[in-house]
Amino acid sequence: MKNLFKVMFFGGLMLTTATFTSCSSDDDENETQVEESANLEAMKATIAECNDALNKNFNASNFKSFNKVLSRLLDLSLFDDDNLQKIHENANSRMASTLIVLDDVDLESVEDEYFGRIVSGALGLGYKYMVTFRFDHLRFTYNTATEEWDIDNDYDGGVLIEFPDEDGTQCTVEFTNNSDLFEYPFEFTISQVLTPSSNSTLLVLEMCEDYDVVAKRGSETVLSGNAKNWVTGSDGEFYSDINLKVSDFDVKYDVKDYTAGNTFDTEVVVSKDGKDLITLSMTTNYTRFEDLVCNRVSYWNFFDKLKIEGVHSDAIQESNLMIAAAKATDESTINEYLSQLNELQKLTVYYGSGDKNANMKWGCGKILSDKYDVIPLVQLDGDEYTSIVHELSIGDISGALSFIKSFDSNVITALLNLFARQDKWINSQQ
Repeated sequence: MKNLFKVMFFGGLMLTTATFTSCSSDDDENETQVEESANLEAMKATIAECNDALNKNFNASNFKSFNKVLSRLLDLSLFDDDNLQKIHENANSRMASTLIVLDDVDLESVEDEYFGRIVSGALGLGYKYMVTFRFDHLRFTYNTATEEWDIDNDYDGGVLIEFPDEDGTQCTVEFTNNSDLFEYPFEFTISQVLTPSSNSTLLVLEMCEDYDVVAKRGSETVLSGNAKNWVTGSDGEFYSDINLKVSDFDVKYDVKDYTAGNTFDTEVVVSKDGKDLITLSMTTNYTRFEDLVCNRVSYWNFFDKLKIEGVHSDAIQESNLMIAAAKATDESTINEYLSQLNELQKLTVYYGSGDKNANMKWGCGKILSDKYDVIPLVQLDGDEYTSIVHELSIGDISGALSFIKSFDSNVITALLNLFARQDKWINSQQ
């Protein structure tokens, strides 16, 4: 699972090639090889420029406290099965009062169109009931004597998480509500709907429409920001807007739902000193949301030097296949998932000041270890897709490696797993 972070975030920075074969004449073959060699050098030069930009803008030591807080929080297993059981036992009465029978919902008279889509999608997948869990009035305190979490669901506030790090420094993560309105975050709901649980009960999380989040280690603030969830804008459309400050970096996450056009736009921007470093923008069409099929167009931009454009025929299924491939360990299983994944997307890489392009897809290989990983493959010219990572030295990707190593892999693994364990949440609270 930890390799998914590497693949999705840095795959574009680590593209490389091996050797082509051709059945053409010697002159044609020589001509092709010269062109391929030139394209390879241009791509390597572009990757080097991205690496230099990353080295100049990123200081791994700035993330030291941030990682200590997140790593320790995950090491203490706030979201393990036993604790989830405890959370749901404490919250059963809250959720029981929200239980609805989906067959009893009159979809034609539902005024909240987004709620109607949730119900319609859940019915299409075989769910019979739905409960909502409000992310509010919860306090989690790690008890060092019992080595367990104490949970107070009568906490007079938003959500507060308290725990010591490995050095004994007290850490807190706090969500403060700025509104009395609660919404269904689309990014949580869609993950809930993917696979029916054995008891056919759909769990939907409710989060405050507007809240502040602050993470501290002792007196040091390691993360701060504000989040708005599906607020209604002046144009009547819905949007989410999350702005976080981590060390010298600003992380912005925006989603806007264009109900009239059955699309929503997503943008993620990592910036520093007002300059965008890495951006991702996506436009998703949910015309077939009831069938859980979402068409998508995506654009990655790394330091305005290397760009990746994607056309995706089924974004939800792609995500499932990528996660499954990243979790797999043997080559044949990974290739099986990736073969299906590559059929659902068309990826194009732009490099060499944007005047060159290559096709891209996902393959299986080894990166700096003896384990198989998901890696990007490129087609510079001809029909062959090349293998990856072997043309570049460690120095060529030092910036990317420094960035990756600054994060505890458990952080990424646990956060991703959080979205894949919702059925366990539901089963444990019944």
